[in-house]
Amino acid sequence: MRPSILIVADKPDVFLSLSQVLLKFGCQALTAYPEPDDMKSARAMDPWMIIVRPPRPPQERDRCLAMVRDLFRADDLPVLALVDSAADADIVHQYLGDVPALLENPLPFARLYDWIREALHAAKRATVRVQTDIVVAHREPGVYREDFYFYDRMRSLSSGGCFVETRKPYPVGEAVELIFCVGGSTGSVRVNAKVCRHGSDDDGHAGMGLSFTDPPQDVVAMIDAFVMTLLGHPGVEQGTQEA
Repeated sequence: MRPSILIVADKPDVFLSLSQVLLKFGCQALTAYPEPDDMKSARAMDPWMIIVRPPRPPQERDRCLAMVRDLFRADDLPVLALVDSAADADIVHQYLGDVPALLENPLPFARLYDWIREALHAAKRATVRVQTDIVVAHREPGVYREDFYFYDRMRSLSSGGCFVETRKPYPVGEAVELIFCVGGSTGSVRVNAKVCRHGSDDDGHAGMGLSFTDPPQDVVAMIDAFVMTLLGHPGVEQGTQEA
């Protein structure tokens, strides 16, 4: 299941621009105007997290933030706000507590990516992933000799796991060793993983989904950099702004 993120805003162009970004992250975008009926309907969709772009007129802004607080904060859903200034960020914090408030212009792509990734990881539900077509070597540790591997295609990748297209998946729960290259890496990435499901990915490739088992931080950083490059925004520091 793709993670669903609710966008609360009063302008269609905000829905459009953020929906395009979330699609790149592999997330489903839900939208709601800051009106009571719209917000209650959005609450029934059970979003995983919320991005709110409050209206600029003060009275409408305050009403929007109050609805987000009353409808969603009781469940402790992750919330991120896009604002025009540090003063607007202070207003957000008065209503929603210590949530990230990012300066919208320009859209802080790298910081948005980090927030989505961290929020999903904290919820233990998913991580930001991208579609790939990478050759991956895999085997059950200790079953075959050191230099023996099977080879298949990795169809999606995130810092938390991957999906491997294969006609012979390992049993669910099985430990697997993976070796693959990302981007321009001169060396191979070697990680341990566990099979968490059998089935198909979003494009219909049959195989197995795997979650990485305590990957080293340098491997996580390498995969994150690769994901950012595929999303079209290399460099995690680019465009970072926080009020």
